[in-house]
Amino acid sequence: MNEDKQVITVAACDDDKYVLEKLERDCRSYFEEKGLELQMDVADSGEKMLFKCKGEEINLAFIDIEMPEMSGFELADYLRLCIRMERLVFVTNKDDLVHESINYQPFGFVRKSRWEEELFRTLNRFYKEMLENNAKITVHLRKKETLDISICEIRYIEIISHTLSIYRKGSIIRIRESMRSIEEQLKEHYFIRIHQGYLVNARYIRKFTKNECILVDGESLPVSRHKKDAARKLYMDYIRKCG
Repeated sequence: MNEDKQVITVAACDDDKYVLEKLERDCRSYFEEKGLELQMDVADSGEKMLFKCKGEEINLAFIDIEMPEMSGFELADYLRLCIRMERLVFVTNKDDLVHESINYQPFGFVRKSRWEEELFRTLNRFYKEMLENNAKITVHLRKKETLDISICEIRYIEIISHTLSIYRKGSIIRIRESMRSIEEQLKEHYFIRIHQGYLVNARYIRKFTKNECILVDGESLPVSRHKKDAARKLYMDYIRKCG
């Protein structure tokens, strides 16, 4: 295994061995083209998949909904108890099962009748999200020190006077920087200017009310009258492309 490459772990379970072979072939071809190392476990029954993946960490799991003995829904429940499964994708032949699976909050769906379109759309979305999660910005601290910050961890940025406060999960970083400068660095990552004093990461927004932006943890931030329409438009664009 090439240690310089990032390793992607994928698991797939389908009682149709032809589908499993095709899925493995397509995933290997896709990630090889992206310069990534793929570690993939496949199984033709839920019981075999549980045995293979127990104790592992899976970046992306493809599970057929309709399988004998143990359904894809049952397998998803068991896997979530014994492994860290980051993203779940259901595979199915029936459109009505797509709606039934919403309660499992899957990352995506692949209908076998629309294999090429939906599989590669799912893989592209996964790859784009992975790049977002790996992206960092460098900020300048006092005494000429610098700090690399993971962009996906930034919830929002607030400016008071000439001090920027970067609110991350569980911490706040304060730097002397202009909002315009940091907004320029983050413009490709769906950070939305909701107010003269606030720049918000769209992935942490739950909804907009008349004058507020409500974050997923319940915190509310003010939305200015002049930026309200543009902020809502950018957020809807984010939902369509990434939600």
